[in-house]
Amino acid sequence: MDRQFISFENTHGLTLKGMLFRPTASVPNDSVGFIYLPGIVLGALSVHRLGFKIARELSKHGFQMLLFDQEGIGESEGSYPEGKHEAIAHWVAEGNLVNSTQEIIDWARARYGMERVFLIGHCGGALTASYCAADQVTVAGVVLISPPPLATGTGKSDLVRKGVADEYYSLYLRKLLDPAAWKRLLSGGTSYQALVTVLRSKLTRIFSGADGSSALGNNYNHRFVKAVEKITRQQKTVEVIYGEKDPDIEEYRLFHNEYMNANTPLVILENTSHGFTAETAQKKLLEQIGVFAQRVASQEDSREAS
Repeated sequence: MDRQFISFENTHGLTLKGMLFRPTASVPNDSVGFIYLPGIVLGALSVHRLGFKIARELSKHGFQMLLFDQEGIGESEGSYPEGKHEAIAHWVAEGNLVNSTQEIIDWARARYGMERVFLIGHCGGALTASYCAADQVTVAGVVLISPPPLATGTGKSDLVRKGVADEYYSLYLRKLLDPAAWKRLLSGGTSYQALVTVLRSKLTRIFSGADGSSALGNNYNHRFVKAVEKITRQQKTVEVIYGEKDPDIEEYRLFHNEYMNANTPLVILENTSHGFTAETAQKKLLEQIGVFAQRVASQEDSREAS
């Protein structure tokens, strides 16, 4: 696999930087390319160099891939708003990385002749990927890794989410026989607000027999809803990958069943969570991305034959 450092100046006069990966064992189809979008405002090589590993997997199937830092992220010039994780996640979910990503797509099309682009997005990057795919004809398909289905910035605590609440509830149960935990509770070292929120969320679902959707009020990210509906109408190639232990998995199952095309694959990888940081989890993720690459290769063969 060959690597080439690349950069260009965007419409704001800022330099965006990245790397182009090209396979060496086979001649790639230059009209097709992949672009990886990491989570939230992380650089393209973050999360244990996951982007680099995805590029290596795609090169096995003869595909080139771009790793790019969007405006204000990583090695690229610019800035993004300061604030806590929740505020930045809300900023990303609102689509503030879309324009920068679209410029990267347009540049790749002009510079490398990528007529058909496939986006692979992780977490917040999956949201950006879906927004771009809905609006850009050039984007032929997406792989959405752990896309967060719920709206952000609504004032709702993460602790009301079924997956998160269940995780904390199990933790509290394990601490019932722990003297140190009781000491922290009685001395004020435990967050009483968090404890009450978790118990209320759990008991509400137990006594109502709800699956969690009523407690959330179906508080989905409406821009994400519109994006996937538009992608479905456009008949683009879509695959969703989730970790079995991801705190969002139950909410996402509801979202997928309600809004995703019935033919859209939802691949749930066993013993993996949201970040896919463990080596075994990354191996499973890369294998599944390889399956998607084979699917794309088959589609491209059919296109050429016709």
